[in-house]
Amino acid sequence: MGSKKKTIKKAFSGFTGFMRSFFEQMNEDSAMMLSNGMVYSTLLAIVPCLAVIYAVLNRLGVLAPVVAVLEDSIMNTFGEGTGDTLVGYIRYFTGNAMGLGVLSILSFGLTFVLLIDKIYTVVNKIWHTPPKGKLIIRYLKYIVAIIIGLIGIALLVFLIGRFNSLSVKIMKLPELSAFEKILGGVIPIAVVFGLMLILTYLIPNCRVRFKSGLIGAISGTVGIMILTYVFKIVVRYSVKYSLIYGSLATLLFFFMFLSYLWKIIFSAMIISYVHQARTVGVEYEL
Repeated sequence: MGSKKKTIKKAFSGFTGFMRSFFEQMNEDSAMMLSNGMVYSTLLAIVPCLAVIYAVLNRLGVLAPVVAVLEDSIMNTFGEGTGDTLVGYIRYFTGNAMGLGVLSILSFGLTFVLLIDKIYTVVNKIWHTPPKGKLIIRYLKYIVAIIIGLIGIALLVFLIGRFNSLSVKIMKLPELSAFEKILGGVIPIAVVFGLMLILTYLIPNCRVRFKSGLIGAISGTVGIMILTYVFKIVVRYSVKYSLIYGSLATLLFFFMFLSYLWKIIFSAMIISYVHQARTVGVEYEL
C-alpha cells in the first residue's frame, strides 16, 4: 500500500513539475503573442496560398474533389450558416485571385513560401535554436516541400474524396458502407496527426527524440479535435452574434478559430520541447 502511495505521489509530482515547466516555457517564449501574430499572417496568406493550391490541383485534374472535401470540412466545423458564408468568401476571393493570370499565381507562391518560413522560424524559436542554412537554400527547400505536398494531396484526394459526402454526390459514387464511414472519420484525424508530427519532430533544427515529438503530436491532435467539436457547439448556439454583426460574425468566428488553433499547435510544440528537455536535454545542431 505504501509503495502504491509513493508511486502515485511520484507521478503527481512529475506531472505538476512538467506543467510548471510548460507554463514557464509558454511565458518565456511568448507563445500567446506568437500565436496571435500567426493569425494575422495566416489571414493575409490564406487566399494567395489557396490560389496556388487550386491552380496546381486544377492542372492535375483533381480540384473538384479537393474543394468538396475542404468545403465539407468547413461546414462541419462552423455549421451550415457560418460555414456557407465562409465558403462563399473563399470561392469569391480565390476565384478573383486565380483570374489574375500565371504571373500573379507565381507571385502568390512567394506568399506561400514566406508563411512556411515564418512557421519554421517560430518552431525553432520555441526550441531555442536558429534556423538552419542560408535563406535562399531554405526557400528552395520550401518550394520542393510545397510541390511534394501538392502531389501528396493529388494522390490522397481520391481516397479522402471517396469518404466525403459532397464528393460522393458530385462524382456519383455508391453510398458508403459502415466500414467506409468509420474509415472516413479516421482519415482526417490521421492527416492532422501526420502534420502535427512533422511540426514537432521534423521541423526543429535540433535532434528531437521520437517519443517527445510523438507526445507533442498526440497532444496537438487531441487539442485540435476538441477545438473543432467545441466550435461546432459555439457556432450553433451563437445566433445572436450573427443577428448583431451580420456576415461579419463569420469572420469573427474564423478569427477566433485560427487564434485558438495556433495556440494549440504552439502548445503541442512546447510540450515536445519540455518533455525532451526534462528527460534527456536538447542536442542542438548549430
